[in-house]
Amino acid sequence: MLHEGDDDRWKNAEQARFLANLLRYAASTEAEGSKCISHFEQPTPEEIIVHVGNGSSEDALWVKMSYYPGWTTQIEGDSQTLLKIFRAGPNMMLVFPKRSGDHTVRFYFEKTTDVKVGEFVSLMSILMFPIAAFYKATDLRRKRQKHQH
Repeated sequence: MLHEGDDDRWKNAEQARFLANLLRYAASTEAEGSKCISHFEQPTPEEIIVHVGNGSSEDALWVKMSYYPGWTTQIEGDSQTLLKIFRAGPNMMLVFPKRSGDHTVRFYFEKTTDVKVGEFVSLMSILMFPIAAFYKATDLRRKRQKHQH
């Protein structure tokens, strides 16, 4: 029986069952049928490149990286099609390229609007602090001079 506030735990349990079933399915399929080779690169923290060789249209890419909104993925050379990223656990992303043969899948992270706003507010605070401190120091000097005369 679910109680108030148990909704998130229910979703997590459902996601855990989905992941367990998915892993069972992947482990039960014949590994001999797939001769897929992949090579991962991470040129920057915001980019992951996966080179797939001899891939099947049914293959999935598992990437051990925490998902956060802002991650996008696409097949190199096909900038029109963005691939859907599935959260496959706390530190895993799952993508189905649906391509056969050799191809390259690029994951890249772009800052979301909330991150950009946070950076702007932080920058403005850093810039305004010295100005406010200078104004306060000047104001205190004027008040001291006024009281001394």
